Amino acid sequence: MKTLVIGYGNTLRGDDGVGPAVAERLGAMALEEVEVRAATQLQLEWAVEWSGFERVVLIDAAVDGAVVSQERVWPAEGGEGDGGAHELDAGELLTLARVLYGRDPEVWRWRIRGEWFGIGDDLTPGVRAAADEVTERIARSLADGDGFPNAGGGRIAGFTSV
Repeated sequence: MKTLVIGYGNTLRGDDGVGPAVAERLGAMALEEVEVRAATQLQLEWAVEWSGFERVVLIDAAVDGAVVSQERVWPAEGGEGDGGAHELDAGELLTLARVLYGRDPEVWRWRIRGEWFGIGDDLTPGVRAAADEVTERIARSLADGDGFPNAGGGRIAGFTSV
């Protein structure tokens, strides 16, 4: 399945850079039918790019919740956010891909709870370990072609799958 992986977050704000860190690791694996990007935030122009893929995988930091979570992203139902860059939601991008380009890729979002978001480009040890595990899970699921609904379990305490 042709897949786009996007890790996003601010690499200069500690654990907020976990998304790009996971993307970098996945990109180095050169997985078949997988393209990988890293960015600081979700971008409106991605709607056109998403329309060229069957599946999109997002990786980002979270400020609370489970240590690691995975969820399916569904199209937005309207009225969410004002379209500003800091409020753009993955569901809104999926809706744009559907409405403007007639494509509806399967979108999954992985979040890793950060511990420190101060100025600096290092991940904390706990987040680094979670990033390693998430990288393995995503790579295994992409290589097996089985998707992500059962990617939970394993060594990470506090994992949730929605």
